[in-house]
Amino acid sequence: MDMLPYIDREECVITRDCDLEVMSNEEYPIFCGCVENDDLESDIIATQTFAISKSGIVQLKKLIPIDILYQYGHDAGSIGNLWDSHHKKFAQFIMQAQPKRILEIGGGHSKLALYCLQYAQENHNHVEWNIIEPNPTYKDDRITYIESFFTKKIVEKDNYDAIIHSHTFEHIYDPHSFLSDITATMGGGDKCFFLSQICKNG
Repeated sequence: MDMLPYIDREECVITRDCDLEVMSNEEYPIFCGCVENDDLESDIIATQTFAISKSGIVQLKKLIPIDILYQYGHDAGSIGNLWDSHHKKFAQFIMQAQPKRILEIGGGHSKLALYCLQYAQENHNHVEWNIIEPNPTYKDDRITYIESFFTKKIVEKDNYDAIIHSHTFEHIYDPHSFLSDITATMGGGDKCFFLSQICKNG
């Protein structure tokens, strides 16, 4: 029996209108990846409830608490030539702005950070790189890791001149508050770099 303590989304994630209509309910295991045994009883099964708003935005209605959903790092974006090329190109773009004190949100595998640090070294620039990630799967001595989910309070403690997130935005439950918290901590001349996968039809 599904006993997960869901967060019920009562308004559209984009428009914030309270006009969601449930489209489907399907059960699925919340952890996807390789397993060490074939004990299916240990799988956590969730109900995936999709809803649509009147503006046509399809979204999840029942949200799994993030401490359950993201209790293990999944290393998405860390394997393959296409991802490698992606991180290199994004790193080149970021480092053209010559940031000095960076916070990367959700950089669990450190790939983007390592390319940025490489470009900084090649150009004799000093960069201080910080990653906020609840479960980092790889650590490098040149990077400071904050093992937590993103909160405004954590960002307010330090002055960053660049905030970066790559393919993290689509995982954020409340994108309005997320962007508001980031911009509230930034001063004049600070920069935010991000890439995301947002699906659009048409």
